[in-house]
Amino acid sequence: ALGYMGFGITKSIASANEVKNRPPESPRINETPVGGTPDAPKWNPDNGASEKQKRAIFVISKKKGIPMPDVNTMTMADAGAWIEEADRG
Repeated sequence: ALGYMGFGITKSIASANEVKNRPPESPRINETPVGGTPDAPKWNPDNGASEKQKRAIFVISKKKGIPMPDVNTMTMADAGAWIEEADRG
């Protein structure tokens, strides 16, 4: 009812047919597998670093001439933080 009065509506209100025929939603970020494939593990900060993160760490450490950490003991969160920090510096 408030939408029809203009409260909280910035563009328009979808008709019943538009709602019924809308395309399926894409997965939410926290539901998307790491590799983008259905059988890939879901992102979890406590999981081990992904292969993509390990490759990024390898490339960054070689490019910048900094020592490469032991990626086999890093979590996804640790690897992400290392990549962000190395990219800044």
